[in-house]
Amino acid sequence: MTEQTSKKAFQQTLQPTTQTVEYEFAGFWRRFAAILLDGLFLMIVSAILVGLFFGGYDYNHQLVNYQAWDIFLNLILPIGYAVIMWKVYGATLGKMGMSCRVVNAKTGEKIGFGRGLLRYIGYFISSFVFGLGFIWAAFDAKKRGWHDLIAGTVVIKLQTEKAHFPNPSASANKD
Repeated sequence: MTEQTSKKAFQQTLQPTTQTVEYEFAGFWRRFAAILLDGLFLMIVSAILVGLFFGGYDYNHQLVNYQAWDIFLNLILPIGYAVIMWKVYGATLGKMGMSCRVVNAKTGEKIGFGRGLLRYIGYFISSFVFGLGFIWAAFDAKKRGWHDLIAGTVVIKLQTEKAHFPNPSASANKD
């Protein structure tokens, strides 16, 4: 795969025929680092919450409370965190730290709650078969994992965002 092919740009038309913005897709390792950062953040938040609510007490003895906390910390918190961050900021803290954003593959806009939830459900599908759905992003032309394909999203790098505007001096010389 040539460097030209691996750096295909995602073009978002902002105003027809007057302005386009090109984005470079975020690659596998950048996305992997973002997931690790998000995991670290969620582990810290979970540890703080468990410490605040259970202190030094062995909460395994309170089976009902443990099951509720287990569902909250391992399912509701991560889903809520990711979906809300994607909707509000276009990226989780990990993706922000890696200068990435999750956008709609067709429009280039931030994704909504529905598409975000579908993308997160796609994470479960991507993790089947030894995480092949995540590894897929390393070989896809647009660097998309199965969860991106399911939700119709792409992850872009913000550092290489380039705007192309009409040349104002060219139109000024025509007068």
